[in-house]
Amino acid sequence: MPAAGDQMRRFAANSMFPSFFCGQIGLVLTQLAAAQMHGGWALRGFLGLPAFVLLALELFRVRLHWVADLRSAGARALAWYLVLLASGVAIGAAIRADSLLLLAVGAAVTYIVPWTKIPLCRARFVAASTAIAAVAVGLAIIHGVPAGPLHLLVAAWTLTLPSVFMHLVVLATLERGYRIGEPRPARQPAVNETPDRL
Repeated sequence: MPAAGDQMRRFAANSMFPSFFCGQIGLVLTQLAAAQMHGGWALRGFLGLPAFVLLALELFRVRLHWVADLRSAGARALAWYLVLLASGVAIGAAIRADSLLLLAVGAAVTYIVPWTKIPLCRARFVAASTAIAAVAVGLAIIHGVPAGPLHLLVAAWTLTLPSVFMHLVVLATLERGYRIGEPRPARQPAVNETPDRL
């Protein structure tokens, strides 16, 4: 039975995957809102800066804590891409539904999916997470997002704020030497214990 501390570390490491694609979606939505407001580069930069900084910090932490798993090659990778596609479709549908509650619940659900156990996500972190974001945003744009920049901004922050909070959890929980997928060191016998004899 894994210890509570180890479970918390795994949850924090797992949260980096949904935080990354939610941050990407939030960044695109802020730029769509700025375009609707006919804003210049200053407004675009101001609205998109928080999500951009979040994405940069996430990439840095991913290089520290995620261990690449290249077992995803082959037919199984296609099945996992279909899972990612379905995730993007679900988020895109929530954006189009004009229901911030549905979007918030959908974003929360992504944090309980065991992304770290999916070999494709571990081997292709950026590509896999970007696929979800691209499908979600593409579906929302093709079928028409709700009119009004205010809705887009609130939707963007509905996705980005939990990601910012979860990144703080990552910073507070994961030491720099932690790697997912690596076996924990064997328990050393105490001073007053004698090792088992063969």
